[in-house]
Amino acid sequence: MTDKTATAGSQLGNVVGFPDNDDEAPLIPEGEYRFRLESHYSDVQFGNPKLILNLKVTDFGPFLGTKLKAYFNVVTLLGKSGMKGKVKHKRTGGFMVQYFTVLPMAARIKRLDRVPMEPLYNIEIVGKVRTVKLDSKQKRTPEQCWYSVVARLVRAEK
Repeated sequence: MTDKTATAGSQLGNVVGFPDNDDEAPLIPEGEYRFRLESHYSDVQFGNPKLILNLKVTDFGPFLGTKLKAYFNVVTLLGKSGMKGKVKHKRTGGFMVQYFTVLPMAARIKRLDRVPMEPLYNIEIVGKVRTVKLDSKQKRTPEQCWYSVVARLVRAEK
């Protein structure tokens, strides 16, 4: 038994794992950047339902292609969480305010459980990036643990 374990261990020692890009938390300088919406999903984090936008930097420069997330509280999840998950928004909630800030010509939405996401996929969005320096208990984290998120959607650019 020991010989098999040693053999298996030595074989595993030669295996090189690839980094898990989904767990990556990039850190870029705070400021405004242009983004493209790549995908969105719903999830429950810290007991709260969320809509999460996956955005990619489109500005030319050292951060081109960097992927960041934007998090929005929602009223509830509709169905299972996951990619393109459905949620119900609050009329004056953070996402709805930023949605109409980016899309000022969009018609008023009557059903807050059916907010069309397609218009956000078809435009370039300017977003404000901030650095997350506190944990969920509002305690300062070490600088090595800091990461960037899109704090606010500012406007659409053509």
